[in-house]
Amino acid sequence: MFKPFSETSLSILELAWIIKDILPKGVFNVVIGRGPQSGQYLLAHPKLSKFAFTGSTEIGLTVGKKAAKKIIPCTLELRGK
Repeated sequence: MFKPFSETSLSILELAWIIKDILPKGVFNVVIGRGPQSGQYLLAHPKLSKFAFTGSTEIGLTVGKKAAKKIIPCTLELRGK
């Protein structure tokens, strides 16, 4: 699953439309919505097996802790521009 930044959702949806016939069904899934609600949905998803997050250190700390509790790999890219 892929959750883009809320201001880039349309470009990611266009990408998903372009590659829909290239990748097998279910390989690339897009979740759109504003930060906390959709992010919580992703972290709570039972089939989530890895999580990658780019954003603030504060939110990254929460994401890392939740991933650790689920014992899944987590990649965090924090504070960078």
